[in-house]
Amino acid sequence: VSCVGWLRAPLFHGSQGAKKVEEGIQDSSKAADLQWRVRRLLIRCLQSLDLTDPDTSKAVAAALHFIRQLLQKTPCTDHAVTTSKAARQWRELQALVASAQDASPLARGSN
Repeated sequence: VSCVGWLRAPLFHGSQGAKKVEEGIQDSSKAADLQWRVRRLLIRCLQSLDLTDPDTSKAVAAALHFIRQLLQKTPCTDHAVTTSKAARQWRELQALVASAQDASPLARGSN
């Protein structure tokens, strides 16, 4: 899950940062394609892990925290979010991170 460092904050049409990114990237289609691939890889990795296992949860805690921080910048429930592939991927990542948090021993109240 070390590829999480390549992930960038979600920018959807209508968000303030989307215009800045489009203006600042020479070839935005390549950047968007890379982000799509990184999100797809993270989704596959997280789906294949048993996030209810304490050792696994501990091993991926930093990556999940990083994804949570990015999601807080632009919530996927915002009505500005479209039905694009990117939006669907961010919602899927959000669901995986939430399920991992719900399954963690701290969330269940045990150590």
